[in-house]
Amino acid sequence: MKNKIILICLLIIGSIHPLKAQETQFKTWYVADAKVACQVGDAMTSCLHIRENPDSNWQNFSFDIEGFNHEKGYEYIIEVRLDKIKYTEVDGPQYKYTLVRIVSQKSTVHLDKRLLMNNTFHLINIDQYNKKTLAMRAKPFLIFNPDSNIISGFSGCNNFAGSCSYANAFMQFGIMEGTIKACAFSEIETKFYEALKGKATFYVRSNMLYIVCENFMTLHLRPEKSLDSILRVIEKEKEPKNDVNFIKNEDGTYRVNAPAMHGKNNLFFTYRPAKLTKDELKKIKLKLLPVDVNPEISEVIILTKAHEKNDMYYAIITYKNGTKKEMEIRDAN
Repeated sequence: MKNKIILICLLIIGSIHPLKAQETQFKTWYVADAKVACQVGDAMTSCLHIRENPDSNWQNFSFDIEGFNHEKGYEYIIEVRLDKIKYTEVDGPQYKYTLVRIVSQKSTVHLDKRLLMNNTFHLINIDQYNKKTLAMRAKPFLIFNPDSNIISGFSGCNNFAGSCSYANAFMQFGIMEGTIKACAFSEIETKFYEALKGKATFYVRSNMLYIVCENFMTLHLRPEKSLDSILRVIEKEKEPKNDVNFIKNEDGTYRVNAPAMHGKNNLFFTYRPAKLTKDELKKIKLKLLPVDVNPEISEVIILTKAHEKNDMYYAIITYKNGTKKEMEIRDAN
């Protein structure tokens, strides 16, 4: 009988243990570059757009993530800790959400003037003082030529062309000349011409072009051809060129740029220097341990072994799965 009681207790303990393991979870989330309007219970609020992998559907997330400040215009990959809440409220969260670390942060606002080239941009609306004039019915468009400092297009009633100087995120319109025809869209044409005067800034976001003019008008334009191919070129140029380096922060910690275990891109982590013994000091310049919780790289050892370049060192990087890599690392200070 005593053995049966012990067996029953073991079975109960075994059945409880998996539930306990779920009290705390760690997840990796992809976060979209802008919040969306959403409804929680009877109230309207703004929600993050999140998903757990690049191929899954976006889902609304209305709760706070402690330590995470979302900035519009940036896409994030974040690691989040989920701690089960014992007593929950109606429409409240089931977990307390805490940011572990930001894996990556990428701007989705693009300012490169190459995005304007070899395309036709159709005017969707004109925004002035938060009042929109719908322009699509007049079918106006712009064609930019940054190489020859020319701009041309159709204003809704007339074709036109003029001079325009370009730089990244900036353009300055010159005098526009065109045909003189009357039509039903003269109001849209007048606003369009009024916008194309003086200086303006521009940016591309979510495959749309926005031109912010000095007379408080903002033109919303949709490209005829997708900008994805040129965006891939621009993003490729921004990728780290396998530049493995470390730099000392003002607080005494170190920021290390090192290769990810999987994938081609490098990752940035923050480390604190470890205390070294006298024997270690003969071989090791720096032993760096992670500040982040559960980072991909668990240890970085920079050796005193002389390198032929003054700013370069030999290093041993240990990943959290125990894999070690020997490589060269640059002192970026």
